Amino acid sequence: MEQAIDECISEGILEKFLRKNRAEVKKVSIYEYDEEKHIRQEREDAKEDGRKEGRVEGERIKVIQLILDNMQRGVTEEAVADFLGEECSFVQEICSIAKEHSQTDSEAVFELWRKKIRRE
Repeated sequence: MEQAIDECISEGILEKFLRKNRAEVKKVSIYEYDEEKHIRQEREDAKEDGRKEGRVEGERIKVIQLILDNMQRGVTEEAVADFLGEECSFVQEICSIAKEHSQTDSEAVFELWRKKIRRE
């Protein structure tokens, strides 16, 4: 551990911090670091990130379904955008994707939209 701290200091990696807190860093790294706990925490963080992403995607898919439903009823894109509080350009893009791919499944349209925005 001493060697690792010395190398970091000599290479300018956290130099000030390591000089000031050398003993504490050594203590924590040797006695208090719990790899299994760290891995569990990383997994929990990743799960929570996935949950958040899933909620956002679910909300987007719900909006897309509302757009598609209204499109099939003949409601104008502008009226749909106004009613849903969405940008008209987004509603137009969703309608365009649905028409272009003859698609009425909101999840499929969402995936096509997501692929399109990733390319841009």
